[in-house]
Amino acid sequence: MKTYTLTEEELNELVAERMKQAKEKRTPQGLFKDVSFDDELIPINEKYPKIVEKFNEAGGYNPTKNVFNQIPHYFGTDNEIISYSDVAARDVHDNIRKLVLSVFGKTQNRKLLEEEYDQALELYKELKEWFVSSYDKRLEGLVLEDD
Repeated sequence: MKTYTLTEEELNELVAERMKQAKEKRTPQGLFKDVSFDDELIPINEKYPKIVEKFNEAGGYNPTKNVFNQIPHYFGTDNEIISYSDVAARDVHDNIRKLVLSVFGKTQNRKLLEEEYDQALELYKELKEWFVSSYDKRLEGLVLEDD
């Protein structure tokens, strides 16, 4: 075993570098964490005041994070609760994630090989951009009737 002599500053730099590497190491559980679909629909929905109005009518926590459905869904004991979305941001994330995994012939993140991680992340980003763009185009052409 070799012995090395380091200054305190060199040791601190070495430790900081190793800590950074450990932090950056990707795990299957957090593979899509940094690119995951979350708030991307808010600016799209907010471009369309009538949609925001419908979402606000329905209420709920941060409804503009959801995918808009122009046909309201009524539920509750007396159909007193209304919703304009059946698809939340987390649903879109999970669908994109599953589609990416399918490209690799896998069904779970942990089954991806480490050398497939970068390609999987890139594909996730591309599909997310495509979804947001397609959703925006759909809303742009949507005609909502005034109540």
